[in-house]
Amino acid sequence: LNPMLLAGVAAAALLFYVFFCYCWMLICRKAGKPGGFLLWVPVLQLIPLLRAAGMSRLWFLAFFVPLLNLVAQILWSFKIVQARGKNLVFAVLLLLPVANLFSILYLAFSNDNSAREKEQRRPIQIMTLETA
Repeated sequence: LNPMLLAGVAAAALLFYVFFCYCWMLICRKAGKPGGFLLWVPVLQLIPLLRAAGMSRLWFLAFFVPLLNLVAQILWSFKIVQARGKNLVFAVLLLLPVANLFSILYLAFSNDNSAREKEQRRPIQIMTLETA
C-alpha cells in the first residue's frame, strides 16, 4: 500500500467526520439545544443528539444493548425530525443506509419551518371598542 494513498484516505475520512459533526451541531442548534463540545467526540456525541431530540440521557446506554439499540435508533430518528419540525418521511430516511446521509444534510441545512408556522397560526386580533 502506498503511504500517500493511505494519507489521502485518512485525510478524506477526517474531513468527512468533521463535516458531519458540523451537521450534527447545526441540527442541535436548530432543535433549540446547542450541542457543545461533546458533538465532536465520537461516541459521546450521542448525548447532545439525544438531548436535542428531547430524550433522556439514559437512552445513551440503550445504544449499547443489542436489539434495544434498534428501538433507540428508531425512536431517536422520529423525535429529532419532530424537534426540527420536519416531515416524518425524513425519520424513515434517517434509518436507511445511504438515504440517511441526505436526510442529515437536509435536517442540518434546511430552514426552520417552526417560525413560519407560528407566524401563520397567529390569531387575528380584532379591534373592539375596549382596545381602541
